[in-house]
Amino acid sequence: MENLGDSHMLYRIILAVPTGRHRLRAVEPEIAKSKKVKDATRVAFNLNVFHNDKLRKVFAEHNKLRMAFHAMSSPWDESGYRLVKNEKTAELDRLINDTKLNAEALWADFLSTYDTDRVKDKDVLGDLYKEIEWATVEELKSKHRVEVDTMQVPSPMEDVRSGWTEEQKERYNKSMAKKRDKALKLNMIEAVGKIKERLVRASDRLDKYTGAKDGSFKDITITGFREVIQAIRDVNVINDKEVNSIIDDIEKELFTLNPAELRKSPVKRQMAKKEIDRITDRLGALNVDMPE
Repeated sequence: MENLGDSHMLYRIILAVPTGRHRLRAVEPEIAKSKKVKDATRVAFNLNVFHNDKLRKVFAEHNKLRMAFHAMSSPWDESGYRLVKNEKTAELDRLINDTKLNAEALWADFLSTYDTDRVKDKDVLGDLYKEIEWATVEELKSKHRVEVDTMQVPSPMEDVRSGWTEEQKERYNKSMAKKRDKALKLNMIEAVGKIKERLVRASDRLDKYTGAKDGSFKDITITGFREVIQAIRDVNVINDKEVNSIIDDIEKELFTLNPAELRKSPVKRQMAKKEIDRITDRLGALNVDMPE
């Protein structure tokens, strides 16, 4: 099997910013009493004290990076690391740096009016204002984080600790191989899921299209299979024959479809739908169960 360390890196992106949500435990018994709740321990009262458009922009920057990161990577483990192909690392590094600069500038802008906004909130929050333990600007400065951890993909054949017995080395190698196999399966499940979603969507659009605006489809509905196919190729490092066969099937039957011709011809739409449904069934029968 290909050594993933030769073609991939592991990335973990850490994004953090205070939400401004505070749980006001002191007022919960009063709320429970006013609402005639017999068990006050089941009442929780949270207040958003950072109700601010500037903060929403920080969250938006974080979300853009998070979505881009997931789009260009595959799952690796439960600690947040994801698998990134070497040719994508430069683009990802640029996105991380841009997000860090943009988000930190937006966070600084939020903090620049924090004290004056807090004074305004006295009128807005009424008696609840004094219940809040307000953080200072200095305390908040370090709370915003855009950080990245990278590491080489561990090799079960090469990454062996010195001083270990042969039995320890063998156990370690088996453990790392199992982790690698699980990650590859997760990658394949994710990639197959994406292509199935596109196929089902395309089939549905072709079935409903009548020439009217309602039920119409965009060109990308038909032409967008290429990028997902490449994703499947990227994670098929075990060179599974059935996966390769399905990829060849998609390239042969679907890459030649012309959206403009499909819109003109009901017969061609039905033929295309039939092929799409057939390939979808093949994907559904693909064995992508997790390893033991």
